[in-house]
Amino acid sequence: MVAISSAIEADPLSRDILVFLLENQNAMDSAKGIAAWWIHSDELAVQSSLNRLFACGAISAHTLSSRTTIYGLTQDAEVRAQLRSALGNSCRPIESIARVAK
Repeated sequence: MVAISSAIEADPLSRDILVFLLENQNAMDSAKGIAAWWIHSDELAVQSSLNRLFACGAISAHTLSSRTTIYGLTQDAEVRAQLRSALGNSCRPIESIARVAK
């Protein structure tokens, strides 16, 4: 978790990506799509953040047959909980909102 916390503190883009993913837990996209649609930032900077987050285990990466890599939130429930804790009130997971509404 230290590596993830360091990535969040050192890189605002990493934080923005994680907040988006925790709010949209099934979302997956390429670096280009994330840069253009999720956080409106430079693709090269986004790719650097994605590499850092992948190395920390915060996100997963899947390479499609087209050789495009798409990224999404890790499926590891423990890491997701740690991310929510590290990000504090920056995000509200959709699954929690759905449970409260029932």
